[in-house]
Amino acid sequence: MIRVLRSPALHFALVGLVAFVVVRSQAAPEVRGASEVPWTKARMLYDEMAKSKGRPLTESEMTEADQMLIDRETLYLYSRQIGLQRDPIVQRRLAQIASFVSENPHEAERSAEEGARTAEEEGIMDGDLISRRIMIDAARRLIRATALVFQPDDEAMQEYLTANAERFQQPGLTRITHVALTGWRRADPRADAVTLLARLTSENIAPEEAIGLGDETVLSPELALLPDSSLERRFGRAFVKGLAGLPSGSWQGPIRSRVGEHLVFILERVPPRTATLGEARDQVSSAMRNENADRVLRARLDELQEVFDVRVQRPPS
Repeated sequence: MIRVLRSPALHFALVGLVAFVVVRSQAAPEVRGASEVPWTKARMLYDEMAKSKGRPLTESEMTEADQMLIDRETLYLYSRQIGLQRDPIVQRRLAQIASFVSENPHEAERSAEEGARTAEEEGIMDGDLISRRIMIDAARRLIRATALVFQPDDEAMQEYLTANAERFQQPGLTRITHVALTGWRRADPRADAVTLLARLTSENIAPEEAIGLGDETVLSPELALLPDSSLERRFGRAFVKGLAGLPSGSWQGPIRSRVGEHLVFILERVPPRTATLGEARDQVSSAMRNENADRVLRARLDELQEVFDVRVQRPPS
């Protein structure tokens, strides 16, 4: 128990609680009646999600969709209450909309502030998806920002890295020499590669001596230690897949790439490993701060939902 209480990760999580208290104290919403997300909006989201999945949604997925809608509406109501509609970009957007829908052409001469106020009073803002999205994103960032400023110390980050080692893996590396036989120079490069492989093996030709036996390409025949991602950019996915199961220290192949057939000599392999804190400091810090910010956001949303009482309309019977 004492060990848990001394945990740096626990201390950092408590920082998130402090951040939540700070956010909560910034603006205490007034209690108001229930707000509803229209059924048409819910059905639209269900349809979009079902289309992306290629199947009807399950009950749990529909519940998740409802929560997304409730979160968005809650953030929108909160953004209005703390005055984020006064953002200059939102103001210009609303003023433009107000001038478009105005029945009196002389009203187009109103200031942006007056036009935006008219759009807000007439409910135009509530129906404008772009203004809503800007305000929702601003409210989300505002809540999360309080937690993002807290930088975890090295002890907390090392503990987090150890507990989440699989997320911070350094990729495996491979160093090869290859001989390429291209399709634009040969009628049957694969057959030629099989013949050359037999010669390289029987004569025990060293990698540095075999380079001149292939065709010249834009690919260097001798490569440094590279991760699979770099090899894939050079040779293609099929080549990397074929390389994966080959032994080191002997000529192997042929393996096909974008340019033709290759005989490969694997000189060295370095297996994947967990990054050190020095190598992954920025990634670990970012992951910890973002997780903390997500917790603060979720806690604040839960509190705001009790205040705004947002619900999703059910389909008409």
